[in-house]
Amino acid sequence: MVGSKVFITHAKPLSLTTEQRFRTFIEDHHPVTISFVRSGEGGLTVIEVATPERAKKVAAALSSSSLSTEALDVVLGDSPEGQHLDQLYTELKQRELEINWTNRQW
Repeated sequence: MVGSKVFITHAKPLSLTTEQRFRTFIEDHHPVTISFVRSGEGGLTVIEVATPERAKKVAAALSSSSLSTEALDVVLGDSPEGQHLDQLYTELKQRELEINWTNRQW
């Protein structure tokens, strides 16, 4: 899906329960895709929607939800911070793919 993105940063890895809550959340906001990537001690969640207006609605719903016990840092992809997170996400995803590829070679 090509469209607008909503980023959620977290200082520590999400629990499986929280990841499942995110997956359930996006089912209520279809069509949406979600991806998780880990970095060091934390992680980054990316939710992609069709339009910027839809991204704002999803971000507002996320901000008012109780998906996580910690406050969610929600950033829209069209903001300067969102553009930085988009680049970071691409780098982290590439690194994750390289690690998985290397592990397969053994």
